[in-house]
Amino acid sequence: MTVASPHASPVSVARAPKSRLPGPALKRATGDPTTDTPGLEHAIVYRRFLLTMILGLAPMHPSPAQPAPEHAARRGIEWFQQQHYTQAKAALESALRAGGNDPRLRYYLGRSCLELGDYGCAIEQLERATDASPGQADFHYWLARAYGAKAEHVNPFEQAWLAGRVRRQLERAVALEPKAVAPRVALANFYLQAPGFMGGGLTKAIRETKAVSALDPREGGLLSATIDIREENFHGAEARYRSLEQSYGGTPGAYDVYGDYGAFLMQRKRYTEAIIQFRKQAELAPTDPGPQLALGNAYRAAGNRQAAIAAYQSAVHLKPDLAAARKALEQVQRTSGTP
Repeated sequence: MTVASPHASPVSVARAPKSRLPGPALKRATGDPTTDTPGLEHAIVYRRFLLTMILGLAPMHPSPAQPAPEHAARRGIEWFQQQHYTQAKAALESALRAGGNDPRLRYYLGRSCLELGDYGCAIEQLERATDASPGQADFHYWLARAYGAKAEHVNPFEQAWLAGRVRRQLERAVALEPKAVAPRVALANFYLQAPGFMGGGLTKAIRETKAVSALDPREGGLLSATIDIREENFHGAEARYRSLEQSYGGTPGAYDVYGDYGAFLMQRKRYTEAIIQFRKQAELAPTDPGPQLALGNAYRAAGNRQAAIAAYQSAVHLKPDLAAARKALEQVQRTSGTP
């Protein structure tokens, strides 16, 4: 993300908050904990979308439609729901080749490609699904996420071009389904991150945050804390995090609270306190590598290399292809002389 800051791009905020998506949570955790990151609000927004998809709100699912009769189509959707994305992709492609024409097939194929990191495939399939069924808010929402994912791997000029597409798809999703929280959270984060010439702005972000708060006070509180950080009201932001922790602590809803609060504390160089938050997050999701990656970064920043190595190893064990954890583990082992 290089338009708004050297570390973040507004288009990537199309990714949903982690709390309700499988996979790692803390996009911010992929950064180097020994490097200062300018713009704390950018770090919090960036961490929130991801992205997973090192990978938030409950994923939106398409409205019921006539099920595809092909066995491959049914099996492909089942594979997707079980998070077996390679098998899902193969089955769904087979169903389409056999003449399946249900837009849901392309929707699930696009999302499978997105999970596999094939952003070209994801965009093509989700665009075709959206063209075939333009009234589906979730199709627009996930297309925005696909554009955002691609934007993390292109140059700033293409990012600026993709930003407009992200914004339009999110705004369309919100217009189609105003009470859906996920698109509104994504849109609020986009407005916070994007400069004015890309359609962003604080006033728009505040408007969306109020709408989110009316639908989901927890998500609204997290967005409000991010706005406080942008306004350099750090005391106000921390008061919100503490209030949210008091209200949701120990419940599944605390996942993003712990993660955002931990990221905030990392940026304030309060590493010991950040470790506490990431530990709580890890306890809520023991099979998610994201909190372990964040813990590794916090331990590393605090100078506890052995604990950092253990946390990174846990992240790699949970997700062997998590490149950020592998890279960090190799770096710490190299500097500490640990095999």
